Amino acid sequence: MEQALEDLAVELANADPGARSATELADAAVFLAHAGQHLARPELATRSLELAAMAVERADGHAGLGLYDGLVGVAWAIEHMLAHPQPRHDSEPRGWSWDDDPTEDVHDVVLFETVDPEPRHAAELAYGRVGHGVLELERLLLSRRDSRRLLAAIADRLEGAALSTTHGVTWRAAASDADHYEDLGLAHGSAGVIAFLARLVRLGIAPHRTVPLLERATAQLSSHRLHDGGFPGRAYQGRPPVASRLAWCYGDLGVAAALWGAGTSLQRAEPSELAVDVAVRAAARDLASAGEPDAGFCHGAAGLAFTFQLLHHLMRAEPLRDAARRWLEHGLHLARPPADRAPWGMLEGLAGIGLAWVAAISPRPPHWASRFLLWPD
Repeated sequence: MEQALEDLAVELANADPGARSATELADAAVFLAHAGQHLARPELATRSLELAAMAVERADGHAGLGLYDGLVGVAWAIEHMLAHPQPRHDSEPRGWSWDDDPTEDVHDVVLFETVDPEPRHAAELAYGRVGHGVLELERLLLSRRDSRRLLAAIADRLEGAALSTTHGVTWRAAASDADHYEDLGLAHGSAGVIAFLARLVRLGIAPHRTVPLLERATAQLSSHRLHDGGFPGRAYQGRPPVASRLAWCYGDLGVAAALWGAGTSLQRAEPSELAVDVAVRAAARDLASAGEPDAGFCHGAAGLAFTFQLLHHLMRAEPLRDAARRWLEHGLHLARPPADRAPWGMLEGLAGIGLAWVAAISPRPPHWASRFLLWPD
């Protein structure tokens, strides 16, 4: 495992960044920072800073605000590296500063979009307000200007966009056909909103709004449990629900993580117990029923291995540890293209795979997992 991690990190560090996007460069920088620290390879940390500086330069003029392919994602990576710094170097690459607020401009754009009365962004994690909130949670670690106030404002917008249902509340997804279904996933749906609200409740942000909203959203999500104990990825109008693939982005594992966060934040046993049951059932699923995952984090073996590992740390259920090891081993044996042809990002690329490998062998808390609405505490 250690050798596989070192080989991947060195290969990525030596690869030509070419025309890589700002997000790919920033994500690769995060991976190399963590890999360099674990492997005690200072040249990897140096390359991490160089890629971060390139990312800042290439992000200039980028119009997107996505967490995984836009300005918000680049800003998150920079804030994460500042909040969890590696040993300082005598010199810093051009465009990089440890002491300034390099993501202030992105913060101001997010602030403008949040206070805008026209809801141009969905609630979701990948392209919506929850993703903006994940950036502000990272900025909050450094006591950045207005981050706590902006998080409260995002909670206000989530409350305003919530749709009342028989069991509680949910949110409309961003997809063009979203009027026909309820998205239950972490990446684009209500599980992601729940995981985010649970973090706000834990931090004591706008509790008069976040606590009741989290309670109602958790009740609605729980109402979609299937007879076999699992959850669908989407609930369609007028169509019977079906079990989802096994992945971080959709299905039982992401739902379990969201319900666990809700239960612990609300100090309620029922969501937490449901989360454990769903996670343990998910651990028993084989490769075929999981939907033949690829190697990446979003819907692949890296995301499964890491999420099972984290849930075992939180829930202390032994089947989760066994599943984490099984999916880690499966991912190690999957073929991947070389770094000069593979995507570099955390969501579906080498950075996400590498970070999951770091987490599997490092004693350090995987704070980077906040990008995926997963926290080790």
